[in-house]
Amino acid sequence: MGRSLIRECTSLGVPIGSVADWGIDHGAWSPLSRIFPEADIPVLPVSISQSLGAEKHEILGRAIRNSSGGQDIMLVVTGSIVHRLDLWVKGSDHIPENAMRYLREVSGHMVNGRWEQIWHMPRDLARSASPEGGELPFRILAGALGSSARGEIMASEMEFGAASLTTIEFHL
Repeated sequence: MGRSLIRECTSLGVPIGSVADWGIDHGAWSPLSRIFPEADIPVLPVSISQSLGAEKHEILGRAIRNSSGGQDIMLVVTGSIVHRLDLWVKGSDHIPENAMRYLREVSGHMVNGRWEQIWHMPRDLARSASPEGGELPFRILAGALGSSARGEIMASEMEFGAASLTTIEFHL
């Protein structure tokens, strides 16, 4: 699938490359190690890049979908919707209301396939939540799923009073 993804991205104008010695991010490794403790599945890590911008990340998501060749794939998109590590460092357990509002609204929009609503949310809400990777992980997910996908929140909790751990399962 890696070669197919490179071809697809190249044809769609998304800069892409490959490396053989880069590991898996802890955000992907943590859930995968629990779901597949035997590590007996192929994993293709794909990174975000702020320099590409939002639109290219959405196209990257479509390229992932197109590159699957009709196979069932699991797409693990990492990054906390609320990622306020500054609160953890300060020892606070109070999460700003705007950050919690952002978490609720983004989760609700994702579950209902309302991606455009996420892109047009007030910037102050996003800043108060400081989502890991900004909206780029959401853009990849939106591109891969399209607007018809609906999801279900499988888990939602706060860790260290600073980071949301939200798991949403989607089926196409």
